[in-house]
Amino acid sequence: MSARPTLDWSYLVTPDDAPAKQAIVKAALRLFVSQGLAETSIREIAAAAGYTNPALFKHFENRDALAFHLFERSLRHFGHELSAARRPDQTFNENLRAMLAVYLRAMDQSLDAFLFVQENLRTFWPRLSPAVRALSPLRQLRTLLEQGVVEGRVNPARPSRGASRSDPENLLLLVAAVSGFLTQFSRMLYFDEFTGDALARLDEVERVVRATVA
Repeated sequence: MSARPTLDWSYLVTPDDAPAKQAIVKAALRLFVSQGLAETSIREIAAAAGYTNPALFKHFENRDALAFHLFERSLRHFGHELSAARRPDQTFNENLRAMLAVYLRAMDQSLDAFLFVQENLRTFWPRLSPAVRALSPLRQLRTLLEQGVVEGRVNPARPSRGASRSDPENLLLLVAAVSGFLTQFSRMLYFDEFTGDALARLDEVERVVRATVA
């Protein structure tokens, strides 16, 4: 697997942060994704960052606090990007393409951060503030698909219940299908089953999503 550098750290660290904190955050994200959260020790993070354990504890109480920092900052940034892309004056088709572009651009900017959020939602979701929960990508996908239903672009009908009858649970299944597809695509990028920039595949990704929800 080839190295995929994180290109945008601005939402995880700032230029004013101490060099040790910046190095620790970057090293932790790489290790959490490559080895798993539970399998990564404080000692490994500190060593990969080029600092000692006490240097890490100066900035984060423990490994869990460091992991939550990464998760909350990444989810909040991604959620804001999605929210800005989905506009009330745009059609479903326009909003779909804009939001998919955000997903793919996020993979290009930091595949590690994107995967870390997807893989740790269950662990950290209960600890998020209501304001950050409101930015949930799943919630925003559902809102998008609801717009598609209104415009006749999304069909959540359950055939056994007759022609065009809409079922809220089926809409949730479509949300799961789209989210699962995008997450699996990011994993395949991580393991080099796809090469090149994710955003370059926007047309193909959009076709798959349209076929899924139609």
